[in-house]
Amino acid sequence: MSYPGENSDLAIRRRYREAGLSRQDIERDALEIYGVEVSEGYPTAAGLISAAQVHERFSEADWLVNGFPVIITAIGMCQGCWVEEIRDETGGLVKKVEFATGGWSGCERLIEAVLQNPRIRDRYLASSDGVGYVFLVPTGELKGKLQLESPG
Repeated sequence: MSYPGENSDLAIRRRYREAGLSRQDIERDALEIYGVEVSEGYPTAAGLISAAQVHERFSEADWLVNGFPVIITAIGMCQGCWVEEIRDETGGLVKKVEFATGGWSGCERLIEAVLQNPRIRDRYLASSDGVGYVFLVPTGELKGKLQLESPG
């Protein structure tokens, strides 16, 4: 089933729940698929290093559009993460990734790590009040898609 904003943290949480999966399953996928370990609402030290480097199985574009929302969902305390397709100023299709930390220190540490990666920082568009972040990713750079495992 498809939801508006299919990669928003709320839609991801809903899809996991509908698949009979738990928060621990989201944390497992954040680590095993996207390379970022999360424990009790915080990215671990190793998870922050991985977030800065981007997991080797993905391009930065795929990681940011498909993985970042899963990691935010695993942390669970952020204000939100939304992904929508829009047209940029040249008329090209892009994925707009918006992330609001809500001031949660685990989310703040994650975004600091992510912005250490120059190829992700190049997609960084804006910040509002230090708690909201916007990234633009050309859709032509995307190859991957979020895949949910069934329990068992």
